[in-house]
Amino acid sequence: MYNDRTRLKMKHILFILLIGFSGNVFGGEYNWPLGLNKYQEKPLSSTFMEYRNGPLHYHGGIDMLPIDSNPEEWKVYSVVDGPLDSWGNHGQEDEFLNHAGFTFIHLNRNTLLFEGAWIPTDGYLGDVKPNMTFPHLHFEEGGVFYGYRYNPLDCNFGVEPYTTDNQQPNIEDFSFYRQGSSAALSNWNLDGDVDIRVQCYDPFTNPGNPSNPYQGGVYRLGYQIKTPSGVSLTISPNWNIIFDQWTTNNGFGIVWESDNNIWVSNYLNPNSGQAVNEYWDTQLIRNGNYQMCVLASDLNCEPNEREYCEDISVSNPAQIKTSDIQNADETWYGEVLVFGHFDSNLNRNVLRVKNSSLTLSDWSRITIAADVWVIFESNSVLWQSSMPSLIWSPAQKLLSNPAQRAISHPAISSSPAPVLAFI
Repeated sequence: MYNDRTRLKMKHILFILLIGFSGNVFGGEYNWPLGLNKYQEKPLSSTFMEYRNGPLHYHGGIDMLPIDSNPEEWKVYSVVDGPLDSWGNHGQEDEFLNHAGFTFIHLNRNTLLFEGAWIPTDGYLGDVKPNMTFPHLHFEEGGVFYGYRYNPLDCNFGVEPYTTDNQQPNIEDFSFYRQGSSAALSNWNLDGDVDIRVQCYDPFTNPGNPSNPYQGGVYRLGYQIKTPSGVSLTISPNWNIIFDQWTTNNGFGIVWESDNNIWVSNYLNPNSGQAVNEYWDTQLIRNGNYQMCVLASDLNCEPNEREYCEDISVSNPAQIKTSDIQNADETWYGEVLVFGHFDSNLNRNVLRVKNSSLTLSDWSRITIAADVWVIFESNSVLWQSSMPSLIWSPAQKLLSNPAQRAISHPAISSSPAPVLAFI
């Protein structure tokens, strides 16, 4: 299936074919737009989708630096064939160009160019403005003019080559919060729906001061739950955050909380670029001790990956909802292993309990929706939480007083608290 980025490039290729081919086309990797050697990587000072203050925004491209003071290394060139779509002033100190799906900012424009002019690949666009506070070329694949932005360091579509980022991302810390709130949680008392905030960045070389590297944004961020001995509970990490394309400002507070602080339990849709408010559901694993591991990758095609783990403890009261039953999965709810499904013979949502060692006092701590039937597979006792009358069963032997045969439990739904019965 083609994604939006592939479709845009295919449209550009079709446009080139219709008017006549003259060189490189916007169909895959492209050369670096700065300096004499287009095949030479340029030093970077900022990467794509970094969090920025004043005003609050994401960094929509990458910032690259001339490799030295030679004026030829300050020249800016096109990376594909195409028309000059627009140009103008960027603030009061420099100019920008929109050319064939790319945006170039902080330069002095080649004055021979005009809107609509056809510029081939490696066409001279201008020079990085030298008298800025921090001279650099801001380069975007896409831009405001085009209505989309993609990561120029994507190894399948972006600038080529890009191989010298040999430093791993730095994960400084992560912490847990009650989902949707600012209430911090202890690593040793996690339950319910939890948000995970990670403080991380990707260091890369500062040519002016190698001992103080730049702090760039990571390329992707995920998490994984492991046993205390380090065995993963899942085949692969949950790579929830991948910065392939621009997202709208709804990412603030959902993806980014502040500078270098990312909510890895939320989700950045790779197709739409929309940030989605999600969480880690701790009820999907059995109560006990685990390792929470956060993983971060940098911008390489073969990424340098950093993993940082901390010990945690999960302790949930069991809460079993109708929606959980319909998922038809074996799932831990507190200390109860269940298999939920819809039973066509009974015409009911049925919960088959694998752990039959629980007593009635154990079940008194478990909240179950009123329209769910529970089957203990070991003795075929059926427990229907909405049955209006009581029927004797082998399980009743666990009651010390027959008058206690009816046990009330709060329902999760808005219906009245059901009466539990055994048949």
